[in-house]
Amino acid sequence: MYSENNKISRKLILIGFLSVFFAQNILAQTTSSISGLVKDQNEAVIAGATVTATNTGSDGQITTITDQNGKYHFKELSPGRYRVKIAKSGFSGAGANVSVSDGENTVQDFTIGLGSLREEVTVTAAKGLRATVEIPQSVTVVSETEIQDRRPVGISEAYEKSPSVLTTDPNPYRSRPQIRGLQSSRILVTVDGERLNNARFSADFVGVSPSLVDTSQIQTVEVVAGSSSSLYGSDAVGGTVNIITKGASREKDGRRIDLKVDGDYGSNNNYRKGAFALGYGEKHIAFRANIARFQFPNYHLGGEGITREEVLKFGNFARQAGNAIGQNVIGSYAVYDFAGNGEVLNSQARGYLGGGDLQFYPNDKQTVRIRYQVNRYRDLGVGFSGSPTGVNKANTGFSNVDKFSGRYELREITNWLPRIQISGFFQEYKRSLNEERKSIVPGSSCVAVTPAPPQPPTPSCPANTTFTGNASVFSLATIAKTVSQNATKGWDAQANFIPFKNSLLVTGVNYSNEESKDDFAQDTYSATTGLITARLSDVRNVPKTGYKNIGWYNQFEVTPIKYFRVTAGLRYDDWKTEARPTAGFPVGNTASIIAAIVPRVQASPGSFNAAGAAGTLALANGTAKLSTHSKVWTYNIGATAFIPGGINPYVRYSTSFREPGLTDRFLVRNFFSSPNVLSFVGLTNTELKAERGRDFDIGVKFSRNRLRGDFAYFKSTISDATGTAQGSYCLSSNPAVGMLGGGCLIAPGPPPTLGHLALVFQTVNFAKVDRHGWEAEIETDIPVGDVGSLTPYFSIGYIKATNRNPDASRVTVLNQFYNSSAPLELEGSATDAPFYSLPKYKYSFAPKFTSANGKWWAEYELRGTSKVTRVDPGEISFAQATQYYYFGAYKGFQKHSIRGGFKLGKELPMTVTLGVDNLLNKTYYSLFQPAPAMGRTFTIGTTISWSKFFK
Repeated sequence: MYSENNKISRKLILIGFLSVFFAQNILAQTTSSISGLVKDQNEAVIAGATVTATNTGSDGQITTITDQNGKYHFKELSPGRYRVKIAKSGFSGAGANVSVSDGENTVQDFTIGLGSLREEVTVTAAKGLRATVEIPQSVTVVSETEIQDRRPVGISEAYEKSPSVLTTDPNPYRSRPQIRGLQSSRILVTVDGERLNNARFSADFVGVSPSLVDTSQIQTVEVVAGSSSSLYGSDAVGGTVNIITKGASREKDGRRIDLKVDGDYGSNNNYRKGAFALGYGEKHIAFRANIARFQFPNYHLGGEGITREEVLKFGNFARQAGNAIGQNVIGSYAVYDFAGNGEVLNSQARGYLGGGDLQFYPNDKQTVRIRYQVNRYRDLGVGFSGSPTGVNKANTGFSNVDKFSGRYELREITNWLPRIQISGFFQEYKRSLNEERKSIVPGSSCVAVTPAPPQPPTPSCPANTTFTGNASVFSLATIAKTVSQNATKGWDAQANFIPFKNSLLVTGVNYSNEESKDDFAQDTYSATTGLITARLSDVRNVPKTGYKNIGWYNQFEVTPIKYFRVTAGLRYDDWKTEARPTAGFPVGNTASIIAAIVPRVQASPGSFNAAGAAGTLALANGTAKLSTHSKVWTYNIGATAFIPGGINPYVRYSTSFREPGLTDRFLVRNFFSSPNVLSFVGLTNTELKAERGRDFDIGVKFSRNRLRGDFAYFKSTISDATGTAQGSYCLSSNPAVGMLGGGCLIAPGPPPTLGHLALVFQTVNFAKVDRHGWEAEIETDIPVGDVGSLTPYFSIGYIKATNRNPDASRVTVLNQFYNSSAPLELEGSATDAPFYSLPKYKYSFAPKFTSANGKWWAEYELRGTSKVTRVDPGEISFAQATQYYYFGAYKGFQKHSIRGGFKLGKELPMTVTLGVDNLLNKTYYSLFQPAPAMGRTFTIGTTISWSKFFK
């Protein structure tokens, strides 16, 4: 007892000593100030401008308003470096770095002109607030004002102007970003700096959607192009999207109540959304609560229809490419025509979002924040994924996200320790994936050639067939439902140090622990009677898995001289993953099919990883768990020069990594059965290695009163990149294990010996991907007398991505069908194989006029891509996957839009935005989007705000 009490006493003494030490240091600090004058280009003072000063060491922020003489004054500041920025409706923003010494007043004046240019800052690229012109990376920042003006349905529409970003789904509530040619889990999505990504999502085509956050609750969206793994760890390979949400607002000199109501409507599909937010703030406490609800019915495509002749033209090409590598594309390629302005089936979404933010302020230097975010989406469809335009209809029946988080922050402790932050969170993501799979009835859109060889009685078109010219008729094969659940908890401890003058070190440790499981059910239907022939329930697609990581990160910057800054980062991650024997896994007769396939793969692996697939048997039999352990170091180093006149050249080298997700490593599923004669099977790969990236960026940013821009060149390499290996095996019939004969020809007759056809795929490391390109954006303010200003914005990006190790199937297609007279203009070769399918160019042009008083504005926007000539051979030759929409997207597109808005009222301010999106009502596909984009739509959005201040 004495020993235990002694330990407690020593701890109390230590705590008391530290408390006194910090208190003395806080009290011992002298205070400083910043003051200045804000005027316009005609030397007239500007009253009512908002001036914000942010301590770049502690991230502490204070705000004031210029008085009637255009003056501002920040008092009682701690010594350090501050970013001061100016904002005034109708005027361009401005900003400057200000260094404050002990007990001194620093003067910083500003001159601003009419326009809509904004001072852009980022917290994502450096784990602390910095001006984007100082960051040695391409950064796009979308402000709250831009979001309110544009009224995007989903977040993807807010950041689509970035030269490095494409979006991957026409349904705005499913849409995901692609940055510099990478997507899904190669892109990290964070909300207020905390990861939204989880291990359920793979590297190809299925990733977490930023649209889980309501646009009306967003303060800013920051898109950082290029790797950020040394700051954020796994997944930040192609880029990072950080969504910063609105929070509670403190009122130091009284009390304030805020109310805000948003409403949006779109004519194309009768889209409606309403949002409500309530806030309260005083000196020691503040809170904010919000809720939003939306209805997004099926939309309509543009005025030009999709002709059967075009669908058949590309279908015949895909049939030949598939036959060349033994892939039966024709058996699942849907043939149809579709009228202009027609309804895009299964493109709907509905749901609600909400949250709460509670903050306590014991004093001016401490903050305690508790947040809760909730998301309830229902019926999120994948347009054109079901009949008559596709064989596999997909729908997210529900998507539920609940997140609790808390954070303690202590700022300006001492001159050398400006900030400490400790945070933790728990997030649960639960969703259902509903899949309706159909087979094309032979004789509808495809027919056997004459003379026909012996064919098995399969209800889909055999390989040796041709198109009839008729539309596809479908028979129901299976209806399946997967309910997946992912729970993540974690914490982060971070401290900011100033080792010496003009330097800053951000260092911290974070931990995450993620558990995943799912439930699977499936009904199999007879192609002839339409009745259920088999039923599965209470089974699993993947085993129960655990993903744990502890990371240590450091970001250092130093400005040794006024015109030069060096940044460097270093991070260590320790990942452990585990898949456990799970009741109900794998599904149905998948275990027996796997047992037959694995020996064939081991005997003739081709592009497959036979050793990685071998672990499947032990896991499937419940005899052993599978585990991996990887330790990864990543780093970055960069430099920025500050040339007088606002020209900032920069250079940066960085490394990155992506830890493979559970669907990459541990997915075992028979995706398609037709019935019991054909399988479409995924194999595990326990030897899958983490992808490793290397990025080199060089560019120049410039920022003057009326001109801002960025030009960047990048060159990137991914080693051990993951991709899909594919092949087919003809298995002997074995009714005892659930495989019936009739899917493939083992030996000629009469009578023929028929077996079970297995189309097999597996995620593998295929060694190396190279990407290079350049990006540019420029924005300027052009005064139009005293009426206002015109602000043209232009961005353009170029990219080329190359798969340095294409598999044998891709090489065959490249050799036979590329650089020839095919119906597509295809570029590539075995030594220059395209990775993904990317347009060479993506561009935006958006001139915006803003009135002198900032009360109204108008904008025209043109956005588009060049046609796609570098096409991944797998997209146009892979059975069960190749559909017309790939070919439709290769044409590129142009979309024209106009919008404008105005402000009304003072006591009850109201903003109104009116617009026409897709002005010319074009029918077009974007890449990786199975449905055409929305046709012309008229939009209206309103925001009504009310605030009351009590002294």
